[in-house]
Amino acid sequence: PSSVGALSVAVSADGKRLMSAHADAVIRFWDAAAGRLLCSASCPGGAAVAGIVSSDGQRAAVVDVDGTLTIWETAAGGRLAVLPGKARCLGVCDGRREAVVGSADGTIVVVDLEDGRVSGPFGRGSAVEAVCALPDGSILCGREDGSVEVWSRNGRSPVRVMDRHAARVTSLCVSGDGSRAVSAAGDGSLTVWDLGAGRRSGTGRVPPKTRLGLTQDGAWLVEAEESDGLRLREIARLDSPALRIGVPGGLRGHPGVSGDG
Repeated sequence: PSSVGALSVAVSADGKRLMSAHADAVIRFWDAAAGRLLCSASCPGGAAVAGIVSSDGQRAAVVDVDGTLTIWETAAGGRLAVLPGKARCLGVCDGRREAVVGSADGTIVVVDLEDGRVSGPFGRGSAVEAVCALPDGSILCGREDGSVEVWSRNGRSPVRVMDRHAARVTSLCVSGDGSRAVSAAGDGSLTVWDLGAGRRSGTGRVPPKTRLGLTQDGAWLVEAEESDGLRLREIARLDSPALRIGVPGGLRGHPGVSGDG
């Protein structure tokens, strides 16, 4: 185990492969069931700020602090591709070896995790702060200006624009069937979205630096926060007290949620 704090964690959809990215610019790949370290590698662009693991657990993508995107093979830590740029956030495409990447320049691209091939860019606006892939292939993104939008691949304008947060979007997650999403903003506002209807279906409050995860069925929200560890809340009862799970030193990255929750 590493003595250096983890900045981000990600887990494959089957819950078998785990990746942790640490402040010493090292990423580690784990057999989650056995709790065994498989391998480790150094990030080329400094400490990682975001990462995802493909649905089958065989590939990972990591964004470094300088905006470099690196694609890794998780069994042995082999580096498959390095894509310099202004990457800021990542989302995994379930059932595919693809990642969606949001950038500081407001654009979104889709990256093939097999060969590093890039599709796009598409989207426009302020910096993309959070991004998720939806089951139908479209992309949900949250921006620096507080907007939450749905884009089709290669779209010139958003398919849907939600009500805007009053502050920049800091975290975004989506249910497995793509019917529900949850976003958090820098002012502590929390919004549950009915993506089919394109409207808010619930609101709440979280500490401003909270990072979010959502179970596949969209029933439970996982909240990670620096000073308070993990919290679990039922989406249907956001006004009820959260179940707290203390984590020494708190958490600074996005929580990872396995496919079965």
